[in-house]
Amino acid sequence: MAKMELKVTEVAELANLKDSSKGRTTVKMVRYNDRPELYLDIRKQWRRDESDDWKPTAKGISLSKDAWDALKAQVGEIDKLFAGETAAK
Repeated sequence: MAKMELKVTEVAELANLKDSSKGRTTVKMVRYNDRPELYLDIRKQWRRDESDDWKPTAKGISLSKDAWDALKAQVGEIDKLFAGETAAK
């Protein structure tokens, strides 16, 4: 079976979180294969050295609007967990 080529169109770059000189995490709004739906793409990128271009890895996630809304609904609980509080059940 032939592998389908995925065309990614960057709509907006929202953040670059540097992990190391060879790695970073990007947060972008993207479209796939010229479809109208937007996705929030959070992805690791790497490069061999400072002169190399950043390349995306398979490590990441693309969230649809529905998935993003579900995640946003949990932000309060996530903040509590980061602060060391117990999550409500």
